Amino acid sequence: MFNTIKRSLERGKGRSFAPDQLLQTGFLCMLFVLLIFQAPAQAPAKKISISFSNTALKDVLVAIERQSGYRINYTMPDVNESTKINVNIKDASIRETLKATLRNTNYQFIIDGTLVIIKPQPKPAAAVVAAQARGLVSGKVVDEESGEPIADVSIRIGKKGTTTAIDGRFTLSLLKGKYEAELSAVGYGKKEITDIEVKENQNFELNITLKREKGSLESVVVKASARKESVAALYARQKNFAAISDGISAEQIQRTPDKNLGETLKRISGLATMENKYVVIRGMSERYNQAMLNGQIMPSTELNRKNFSYDMIPTNMIDNVAVYKSITPDQSAEFGGGLVQVTTKDIPSQNFNSITVGGGYNDRTTGKSFHTLKLEGKEYLGAVSDHRKLFGKSDWKNKNDVLAYYDSKGMEPVAFGNNWAVQQMNAQPSQNYSFSLGRTYALENEKKIGFVASVNYRNTLQTQDVISGRNGFDAKMESGIMDSIGLYGKQYGFTTNIGVLAGAGFSGKKFKLGWQNFYTRVLDQQLLTGIGKHADNSNDALSLGFFDNTQQSTLLQSQLKGEHLIGSKGIKLNWMGSYIHLDRQRPDNHALWAEFLNDPDGLTKGADFNMYNIIEAKGPAGSTAGDGTTGVLRSWSKVKEKNYAWDLSVQVPFNWNITRNIFKAGTSGWYKHRTFYVIRATMGANDAGVYPFIGNLFTPEHDLKAGIVPFGDEDEKKVPLYAGYGMFDNRIGKKLRLVWGVRAEFFNMDKVNDQLRQLEYLYPDADPAALYNREKKWQFFPSANLTYSLTPKMNFRLAYSKSIIRPDLRDLSFFQEYDYELGGMYLGGFVRSTLLHNYDFRYEWFPGAGEIMSLSLFYKNFKYPMEIYQQSGNKVFDLKNNYDAKNYGIELEARKSLAFTGVPVIRDIILYGNFTYMDAKVRQMHESATMNSAQDSIIIKREVLKEEKRPLSGQSNYTYNAGIYYDNKYAGVSLTYNRTTNRVFRPALRYFESYFERPVESLDFQLTGYFLKRKLEARLNISNLLDSYSVIYQKDMGQNDIEKAEKNELPNSAYFFDKNGSDIINLISKPGRTYSITLNYNF
Repeated sequence: MFNTIKRSLERGKGRSFAPDQLLQTGFLCMLFVLLIFQAPAQAPAKKISISFSNTALKDVLVAIERQSGYRINYTMPDVNESTKINVNIKDASIRETLKATLRNTNYQFIIDGTLVIIKPQPKPAAAVVAAQARGLVSGKVVDEESGEPIADVSIRIGKKGTTTAIDGRFTLSLLKGKYEAELSAVGYGKKEITDIEVKENQNFELNITLKREKGSLESVVVKASARKESVAALYARQKNFAAISDGISAEQIQRTPDKNLGETLKRISGLATMENKYVVIRGMSERYNQAMLNGQIMPSTELNRKNFSYDMIPTNMIDNVAVYKSITPDQSAEFGGGLVQVTTKDIPSQNFNSITVGGGYNDRTTGKSFHTLKLEGKEYLGAVSDHRKLFGKSDWKNKNDVLAYYDSKGMEPVAFGNNWAVQQMNAQPSQNYSFSLGRTYALENEKKIGFVASVNYRNTLQTQDVISGRNGFDAKMESGIMDSIGLYGKQYGFTTNIGVLAGAGFSGKKFKLGWQNFYTRVLDQQLLTGIGKHADNSNDALSLGFFDNTQQSTLLQSQLKGEHLIGSKGIKLNWMGSYIHLDRQRPDNHALWAEFLNDPDGLTKGADFNMYNIIEAKGPAGSTAGDGTTGVLRSWSKVKEKNYAWDLSVQVPFNWNITRNIFKAGTSGWYKHRTFYVIRATMGANDAGVYPFIGNLFTPEHDLKAGIVPFGDEDEKKVPLYAGYGMFDNRIGKKLRLVWGVRAEFFNMDKVNDQLRQLEYLYPDADPAALYNREKKWQFFPSANLTYSLTPKMNFRLAYSKSIIRPDLRDLSFFQEYDYELGGMYLGGFVRSTLLHNYDFRYEWFPGAGEIMSLSLFYKNFKYPMEIYQQSGNKVFDLKNNYDAKNYGIELEARKSLAFTGVPVIRDIILYGNFTYMDAKVRQMHESATMNSAQDSIIIKREVLKEEKRPLSGQSNYTYNAGIYYDNKYAGVSLTYNRTTNRVFRPALRYFESYFERPVESLDFQLTGYFLKRKLEARLNISNLLDSYSVIYQKDMGQNDIEKAEKNELPNSAYFFDKNGSDIINLISKPGRTYSITLNYNF
């Protein structure tokens, strides 16, 4: 192995590694390290000589321990240490000695590294009695002070014994009954646990803490009940997170009607969501938050945004979600509002099978007329319709291949196909199905192997009532009444989500290996149609608006990771290698407006199929092919990304004076290969004034014309990031903990910045040095997290970190594209990274298991924050850097059980709530590149504008969450509430001209019934009880308010939506109420 690695390295001398060579070499190095550390640690091969006659087994084993250097474990009464032994052996190995010692007994031995375990011989098959009712006891043993798992703890429950694995976990199969447990470990005090009750085919969860003591094997035995001990273990984990964090578990998610993670995240303290898929943390959205799946940073799922779409992840595949609001050096430095760590289901502690079936009814959709482009059936499997494929293909590599093919067809317009026809059907109820199973198997030498698998399917149809002021349909209110008509219509959503999870694990006393695979595919078809007055309709007649926005997203993650305990000093080696493949496409999106045939009998807004009989069809501004062909717009775009990530770290514990410390060092990074293209085609036709049906208009009979817009957008980028870090975890006495260190990251952004290349092209004879001095390749990110334990249940925390938000690869390309979400043209900008300094204070009190009361204060200083601005007076948007911004806010959270009352019913209630307030100030900046006076160098000109008192894009001043949960052994009830006040949707150069959003105010209800000994669950969910709706709007201010706004004298409330006022409407979406029933059976 060593020679193979050596030859691989020697071949690379004198030249740089290609990514595949780098990965191969890294893999070989990792494999070499694993082979070294995976081999069980053996004691020196000492020869043993013993001679005993009629001597107690206990004394013989003590003699063997002294001579061999091995440690011998057994549990009583499984092993009778008074058993008489006769043995005489000389210069023998440990294996030969033990074999001779136990020859005439009913005992056997297992050697695991330097540990010997004595246990009874298995009984002959004939002696096995009929199967009896059995259950499991499983859990985790953690350090009382640090919350860290403890390996190699000896546990005896009844007549059975085991030791904990590297992650502190254990499992024992026992007969039904009541038990006590005894625990001991080197360096810790002994403990006895009472009130353990094992039930048939059920798992008793037992989490335990141990306290460090010198000479612990001779110390006083501590006694505790199982219930109190599990509470203490939960305290230890809650209190001892190194960073400030919040989260939600699978159990808490089950109490909501949420179908995907995008709907769930808004229930975590300080979080909100946009469109139920994009997260807002502490008021910060889009690029300022990082998504991680099983420890790997996720790529942006959007073409024009640096954002991750959380609706791709079904909730029933999630084990837990943790949101880190301060960071440590072993985490990515790309951090703003927070880092969302999603962990999918892992290897189970017991075998299980689970089947879920559900359906839903929406009061605006189900059983009503539903409009869609042609459905071929495959859409129900998340596949793209054949008629949407460009020239019959969906796997075009680049735009040049498309142009060459179109040219080979004589540039005939019919080559694009005609799929404009709208079909009508009755909307069926939503449906969802899932099946999950887990298996675990015990192997010899106390090793264990297991796997988990899950398949999830969901199909949803949803119709929303819509009023749109986008794309030239102007909508304005006057005293709460629509003054200009806008676009009145409906948005028909057809969504299919398929998820597959498969994982396997293999563990022993000194190691744990895991292989996890996650696949999801989402097809989301949104058709917005309606009628209204268009600004460009010179006839002042009503016009049809037709906007089809379809996207398919496919995500595959495969990850291999391991944890290894080296020696007996607590040294741990962790490693991870992961691969992600992302494929996101928008296949054949459509956009047009046209004058429609007005039914003389009167046309209800957006409800009559006759509105698809049209003339004078046109597309959004800028939809021209440059050859005289103007008209409606069709577009195809595709993003593919291959993402390789790795992490390798080692942590070493050591003591110094009164401190207990851990030093951790590691290296990590990623390599991305991303390709994307955007192809826009325009079509025109001669309607001859006869109002043909939209599906018949774009045909040769109507003199069809078509062309591909010459200014396209395509790019391919390959870029790595390398990181290294070192950190200390210092525990000073029993009260103080300091986690601090530094992370270094290397990223050559200039190499992949096409905006710089475009500027060099514009000024070919000028020195471009000023362009390449803006972004450092090496960046250093210090951080520190200080925790003071006021009492065993209370913490004070202080945290500081420096972090960075880099532009996405898409942001660095030179592009111009029509954006359906913005309703206008989106342009690339001359941007740079955002640097942040983050400061946090938090007080937290854990009054009971799973309970918390906390107060957090935070301050964030941004340098060069990025936002998408709308250019004044037109429908053009571009990405720009501001000069700086300051965010400061407060978070309050409470989760409290009423069990302390002891009152029936009341004691089963849990109350929950959180509140976030955030305020901000921003200074805009106009920055451009131009020539110096000597005309020989490029210089950067900058104008910093005065400070504005306003949030950044996506930020809100107030966020509220509340809930009440009731649960007993027969039923459960939950009521959850979420509200986010108005936030900036898209800022304008003058803040008072910005677009704002008032999100849905959600109130959700769930009733759960438990049957068949809780094996069967039936859940009734009602979401959006308030029938709330979202509004995107612009304030229509008088001159007096404009003057106050320019002086920062307007209060935040002045920008709130006023349903009785005169706001300018950009978009109103009314999703309606949804009623669903879900059955879940576990067996």
